[in-house]
Amino acid sequence: MRTLSVWFGAGMRMAPTAKALAIHRNTLDYRMQRIAELCGVDLRNTDDCVRLYLALQMRDDTAASGTEPIL
Repeated sequence: MRTLSVWFGAGMRMAPTAKALAIHRNTLDYRMQRIAELCGVDLRNTDDCVRLYLALQMRDDTAASGTEPIL
């Protein structure tokens, strides 16, 4: 999840994300491909990215509040 958080924080740009994570660009490419496969999304699709972002935000908000998710 950290990879996704950093990627969104970097404006969905790969080079700044790889630098922030201190990993090689190819490693980031692999991680992003795996995330897309596991989540069943296309990271080039705006709607899919919005859904992922909102899910990540909900997860973070739920963890911060100490409550159980309602979904």
